Amino acid sequence: MNITEERKKAANFTEPYLVSSNVVIGPADANPGSVDVMKDKRIAAEIGSIHEKQVKKYSNTVIECGGAEEALKMIVDKKADFAVMDNYTARFFITNFYNGKLNIVATLPDESDNGIAIAVAKGNTKLLAQLNEGLQKYQAQASFHQMKNNYFGKLK
Repeated sequence: MNITEERKKAANFTEPYLVSSNVVIGPADANPGSVDVMKDKRIAAEIGSIHEKQVKKYSNTVIECGGAEEALKMIVDKKADFAVMDNYTARFFITNFYNGKLNIVATLPDESDNGIAIAVAKGNTKLLAQLNEGLQKYQAQASFHQMKNNYFGKLK
């Protein structure tokens, strides 16, 4: 889950296990460029996500989706021009399901992304410490880096 100031009020978070930027995804033939490519276009974003809020700065036509996969399918089905989500989610879906059909077009300015972490109920410091310790150990292993390469791939 993306760490935001609003979410920190409701839960505690582990140290981030991934630090990710937010990206614009478009058809494979779209030219990479700046976020201005979204200006006045149909942009798909997950309902209630930080991405939905970011997109409204670039376009008045925001299509609310239930999740990343739905947003990407809307581009393929030509119901949306672009979608916005975090880099790792985009890379996972493009690498595993939409390779040759979709591509990352731009990276949004870093406004509020403090990483991806595990949310823990406020006050549960024991679980938070255990998760942080486990994440630290796992990130030091080669299998963590292999997992990132396997699932998130290298995009063309």
